[in-house]
Amino acid sequence: AVVSTQSTGEIIQAEDTPKISAMSEQERVKIGDRKRKIGNDHFARQDFDRASKNYTSACKYLDPPSYEVKGEASAEIKDLQSKTWCNLALSELKTGNLGNGIQAANRALEIEPKNTKALYRKGKLLEQKGELEEAEKALKRAVSIEPNSQGCKQFLKELTKKIASQKKKQQQMYKKMLNLEEEEKEKKMTSFGEKETSWLEGMIPMVAGAVTVGALAVGAYNGFRSLQG
Repeated sequence: AVVSTQSTGEIIQAEDTPKISAMSEQERVKIGDRKRKIGNDHFARQDFDRASKNYTSACKYLDPPSYEVKGEASAEIKDLQSKTWCNLALSELKTGNLGNGIQAANRALEIEPKNTKALYRKGKLLEQKGELEEAEKALKRAVSIEPNSQGCKQFLKELTKKIASQKKKQQQMYKKMLNLEEEEKEKKMTSFGEKETSWLEGMIPMVAGAVTVGALAVGAYNGFRSLQG
């Protein structure tokens, strides 16, 4: 859970800061961590948009592009980087900015690959996006790292169940489509058969008439011949 640590006065306080490239790591940590805590306060108030803005701002100081800073980040700053990106993933989940949230979770995992909290939140984001199988992969990894995590195991169980249900619905839909296609074929064949039958039925009187006319003609001819003889 995100803990509230700042007063209202500190939240609304603004300040001018030098360029990140001109700062020492200690200065960046001081500003970045304070912005992270302000984000925590906004999150506790359920103002998720402002929380995201402050977490994003904090990440600019804690995890700037490599061209702006020199050397390897210390363990302290890496810990803050991971925490802040992870918090951003959660606030973006709350605001529905799923793509940004997934990117934040991925960055947290780049910094700390075994961060089960980041994996859990990534799973939640992917689930909301409808990418259930990718969410399941994230949770399987989380459970492999932390087998005793009841939250991760329960969420994984829910995802597996949803995937099975989704596949079943897809199979039923596919089967229904096949049945409709078969019914359409049968209708066409029946229609063709009816047309053939109708055509034959129409031809029968015509043939019968022709036979009758022919018979009369033959009879008349034979009668004429007999008169001549």
